Amino acid sequence: MNDMRYVILAKSGSFAAQLRVLRPQSCTNPSQATHFRRFNSKRKIMCQAAERRFDLVTTDVDGTLLSTKNELSPRNEEAIAECIKLGIPVCIATGKARGPWCKKVLPKLGAPMPGVYMQGLLIYNADGTIMHEESLSEDLVRETITLAKELGITLTLYTYERILAEQTNADSDRLLPYEDPTPESVGDLEQFVGKLAFQKCIMIASEQRIAEVRDQIAERLGDGKRTSLTVAIAGMLEILPAGASKGKGVDQLLKYLDVKPERVLAMGDGENDKVMLQMVGLGVAMGNASKACLEAADVQVSSNDNDGVAEALEKYILEPAGVRLTAPKSSAAAQPLP
Repeated sequence: MNDMRYVILAKSGSFAAQLRVLRPQSCTNPSQATHFRRFNSKRKIMCQAAERRFDLVTTDVDGTLLSTKNELSPRNEEAIAECIKLGIPVCIATGKARGPWCKKVLPKLGAPMPGVYMQGLLIYNADGTIMHEESLSEDLVRETITLAKELGITLTLYTYERILAEQTNADSDRLLPYEDPTPESVGDLEQFVGKLAFQKCIMIASEQRIAEVRDQIAERLGDGKRTSLTVAIAGMLEILPAGASKGKGVDQLLKYLDVKPERVLAMGDGENDKVMLQMVGLGVAMGNASKACLEAADVQVSSNDNDGVAEALEKYILEPAGVRLTAPKSSAAAQPLP
């Protein structure tokens, strides 16, 4: 009987060092099997008899992959490394922009992979070039700026790897611990409309204030028609192009990688993870997940401060493959970021 397996190979050219999931191929004898060696030479994992459930993992970053101290725990790092040894790569799917955090986190996730950023509005190739991008209309950006002023709410505009604010303050400073690009004080934001492409805007205030005005913002900006609103971090309302979501970005990435959604394990904690968790084979919510995220997920694991990512990978990928983690478990939960 032929043993049907997915093989991960290194791509050259514009996708240098990128791992690309290819279609199943047949492994019928030892000589053919030599062509299906996994990229990790130490483990020398060949085509295996037992079927595996997943071919790819996607994970949110803040509140999921990283602890509330903005750190990747040793156990999460080990779990990811073991998945990669099994030939199951891990891709980032985040609402974040590419910033200082990338240099600290991405090298620990194995060979460079393409990833979903800015709620799916920017999809990057493994080499850091942009595969796909989507931006807000100029009219919508102008109206958002006007509305934020009327409501007295801090507004930040995201343009690729920059974050602009009329004037940085305590609200915009709440972004700093997450190691996104540092917000810049630039004065009147309208001067940049039409000159720069803005992928998203974020209104920042207290969680209570955002809850009070969300319906008003939705009606004014046309949520579901002209724009899509979502929340990744409490007190930060994100204004996206209509129809945009992290899940939509993941769907585009999976088509590019030729991976079926049902062969994906996805992990998240926020409202913005809903679509992603609903579309994949197994949607995993962290123990610290929002109500909206929990409702969309298939299962729940421990919090991001207690190695939730490692728990999910160990239970659903590693243990079925006979792999046990050795890194110590995280203990006390950290204080949440402001």
